[in-house]
Amino acid sequence: MLGSLAFGYYFFEIHQWEYAVLTAAIVGALIPFIYYNAFGKENKIFMGDTGSLILGFAITVLVFRFNQLNSMPNYRHCFVAAPAFSLAVVILPMFDTLRVFVIRVFRGGSPFNADRRHMHHVLLDIGFTHLQATSILIFVNFLFILYAHFFNQLGNSVLVYSMLLCAIFLSGLAIWVRRRAVEKKKKAELYG
Repeated sequence: MLGSLAFGYYFFEIHQWEYAVLTAAIVGALIPFIYYNAFGKENKIFMGDTGSLILGFAITVLVFRFNQLNSMPNYRHCFVAAPAFSLAVVILPMFDTLRVFVIRVFRGGSPFNADRRHMHHVLLDIGFTHLQATSILIFVNFLFILYAHFFNQLGNSVLVYSMLLCAIFLSGLAIWVRRRAVEKKKKAELYG
């Protein structure tokens, strides 16, 4: 939803109406999903693989169009570091998916088997609620987007490397905190 809003604002500003409408449709489709899953007491909506793949495809189309528009010379609304901005929009889901795939493969399993290694689950295991974990991830993603927007003039290389280093650091920090929380819980159960 945050990525659609970021690209939607850009497409709206440059009068790319068909893409602005696409982003509005994505946001509109996700509002009930978030409402029922974050605030619903009884009813929950399960997106599943098909929904997440369609959503990922739509965001990918927006990324390609954004970069295509910004690759035109002398374009009036040009981002110097358009690929870095695109990465900022999708960095958390993309980095988290790649990180989990690599961990699963190194442990000898299929990269497609479900487990609790995603950052959302790590935050839940630390003790955050679903709403808190989601809010933290959205806020961090928002900070990446602001960073790429305001430091656009630094260029792609600097922005991409700094964002990847930050994502690696945050991931490592969350995993370290989770391990500490699990160890503390085991000690409490053992001596409790």
